[in-house]
Amino acid sequence: MLIKKLFIDNFKSYSKLEIPFGENGNYIYGENACGKTTILEAIYYLSLGKTFLKENNQQLVKYGEKECRISLVYEEDKKEHIIECHIDDKGREFFFDDEKMKKVSSIFSLFLCSQYNPESVYIFKDMPSERRRMIDIALSYSDSRYLYSLGRYKKLLKERNAALVKGYDDDILDVLRNELVNLAYRIVKNRREMIDFINREISNIYSSIFQKEKKCSLIYKTTCPLVDDQSDFIEKMISLFEENKTSENISFSTLLGPHRDNLLFLIDGKDVSISGSQGENRIASLSLNLAIYDFLVEKTKRYPVFLLDDVLSDLDEKRKSTLLSFLNDRMQFIITGVEKIDLDDFAIFKIEDHQIRRE
Repeated sequence: MLIKKLFIDNFKSYSKLEIPFGENGNYIYGENACGKTTILEAIYYLSLGKTFLKENNQQLVKYGEKECRISLVYEEDKKEHIIECHIDDKGREFFFDDEKMKKVSSIFSLFLCSQYNPESVYIFKDMPSERRRMIDIALSYSDSRYLYSLGRYKKLLKERNAALVKGYDDDILDVLRNELVNLAYRIVKNRREMIDFINREISNIYSSIFQKEKKCSLIYKTTCPLVDDQSDFIEKMISLFEENKTSENISFSTLLGPHRDNLLFLIDGKDVSISGSQGENRIASLSLNLAIYDFLVEKTKRYPVFLLDDVLSDLDEKRKSTLLSFLNDRMQFIITGVEKIDLDDFAIFKIEDHQIRRE
């Protein structure tokens, strides 16, 4: 997967922009608040229908304008494609190769990208929902059945929680519970398989960047049974629900299921969220993102574009060089920074006054 050009019209702080990207490493630099992150957001939005800063659609239209457009030309399997989005006060529309998409979810997995931004350094200190979201996006990219199961699970969870609040009888609660349990099996099974893959890769990735031998592992914490057989899973899960019935009636919420899952990152057996320095948390998060990238390649047989926002600022020169070499051997990537860096074989872009030029 290879981005050829990005076009922006009235997206956030930009009036108009066109960027022809290089085939491997792309480095965009400029002063803080000059619009570097916005470029990465535009690309990410065309992959997922969301920005990684979680803004609503109207916040994406340049102040004073009525609509915005972003489009991306990319190549995959020697074929060129265009994915485009129009946003105005009526909503948004997506187009793929000039064909209007019937719903936003239709764009999912057409164009794949992974992203790392400065907030990622706090991923292991943040709420568990942020770690689940990271895993869920990758699994949804790799398997449309997972995307369906997760969406259906979230809908039923809301219904069951509402039923608990309203005091519905046990028959209704049990029907909702039984469907949740069946969906939970696929979600938990896929999450476990992904985490097993990550744990086979993560120590080597971390050690390559950190340049110290470290034993790293991602620990999956769940309220669900860790069994492979579906019938056994369902039986044990229903039994757990029965044990927790009183607690659920008191709390008016569903206390068991993958919506309660958590992920811990251990370095030499220690929880990085508790004992890790900011540098260790940064490299742990980056290592996880790179392991997820490898997972996507393994599962989809496709090569997502990697977006990295301000990842170099807290790395010393040796680790910067190691990271860039690591990335350059694997994928097309776009990285932002404040300072100019001399990089061989990179496409270098400078942003100034919301204009971009290639150096």
